[in-house]
Amino acid sequence: MTANISLYRKAIVAAIFVAIAVVLMVASPAVAQRESAILQLTASMGQDPVGGVIADHAGNLYGTTGLGGPRGYGTVFKLSPPASPGGEWIQTLLHSFSGAPDGNFPVGPLVLDKAGNLYGTATNGGLGAPYNYGVVFELLRPVEAGDPWTEKILYTFQALPDGQFPYGGLLIDSAGNLYGTTNYGGECATGTAFEVSPPSTFGSPWTERVIYSFRCTEFAGPGPLVMGIDGALYGVAGGGEMQDGTVFNLTPPAIGRTAWTEKILYTFTGEGDGSDPGGGLVARNGNLYGVAGFGASSACFYGLPGCGTIFELSPPTVAGGAWTETTIYSFTGGTDGANPEWSVLFDKEGHLYAVARGGGNPGCAFSSGCGAVIKLAPPSAVGDPWTENTLYDFTGRGDGGGSNSALVIGKFDRLYGTTIMGGRATCTYWGLSGCGVVFNIIP
Repeated sequence: MTANISLYRKAIVAAIFVAIAVVLMVASPAVAQRESAILQLTASMGQDPVGGVIADHAGNLYGTTGLGGPRGYGTVFKLSPPASPGGEWIQTLLHSFSGAPDGNFPVGPLVLDKAGNLYGTATNGGLGAPYNYGVVFELLRPVEAGDPWTEKILYTFQALPDGQFPYGGLLIDSAGNLYGTTNYGGECATGTAFEVSPPSTFGSPWTERVIYSFRCTEFAGPGPLVMGIDGALYGVAGGGEMQDGTVFNLTPPAIGRTAWTEKILYTFTGEGDGSDPGGGLVARNGNLYGVAGFGASSACFYGLPGCGTIFELSPPTVAGGAWTETTIYSFTGGTDGANPEWSVLFDKEGHLYAVARGGGNPGCAFSSGCGAVIKLAPPSAVGDPWTENTLYDFTGRGDGGGSNSALVIGKFDRLYGTTIMGGRATCTYWGLSGCGVVFNIIP
């Protein structure tokens, strides 16, 4: 039941984006020169880039599309940067999914290892019936430039006891172990947290194990886990005591034991602190930062329960004490956007960046809004508020709209991200025009 509550809320948002499409209106973005689409996707390239992009040290961007591509089941792509800002980015198709055995609908963010190999999850597909529950995959970087990347399936999920439908992407540690969550399956069908470990002998299979099966009163969140300096894994979950979501950690087993231990660090109330935490957490200076997709304001679009928040969780000052939640920003549904779904981003100066999927430009092609990118400056004195500045309001046209992925800082010190609609109107998804874009923004 708890899972259905959160999915119902998200379904309302998705339905609004579909049902209230209106005739395109002429509208100008808030700061036209600040944002540009470096890639407008087509169905043949792949569409619906939910997982966003990641950047390597050379400035290359890597991402996934959940749909489309040569085989229709999604893709992994690379964007190579130009020599100077404003130049053309070059797209390379690294892999096209086939459904079986390599999976389909790869919507979680990718991760890179030290050698430059890529890892990710596909939410569905796998070995075929009855194992259409998703996979963990690896893309091996070619030895010779220009040669194809090689895809390898590391693990195929089977629903019980390992879980099904890995949605939130992966975390990789210094030893090359991969950690993630599944949305369903496990002991209560509410999802699992898992570890996939590399073999000790080259060529042997990778090993998967469930490190935690979520309780019947909670369910796995949509974002990747983050590892603290204490070796614990931190994440968000739905449900909980108030039915509005939680922040938890998983502590690795003590010597001689095998069980990981879960602890609820904070339970959302659905009021000023928000509800339905989404995406992943960001650890900074011992604190945790994240977004809640709903809550704070009394109502948002069409009576939805609030426009969402950005929160900070501070660890206890004494052992065994409670973590302290601070709502550092509440979205209004205006030009600042509404209903954020993914994690925040910090720059070197401590500014925080976030993307909201709805709200934004009032002249957007959809009356619920096409979303916004905002920047928060930290307070100059303890107790002062963070200062918000809207960097860009999407229009839903060539610039994209409806972003629900994280931002990264990459080449030319710009922000990079993806939107699931807008761009070239060569495909539709849930009735929305455009296949999505990869964009950059001057911060």
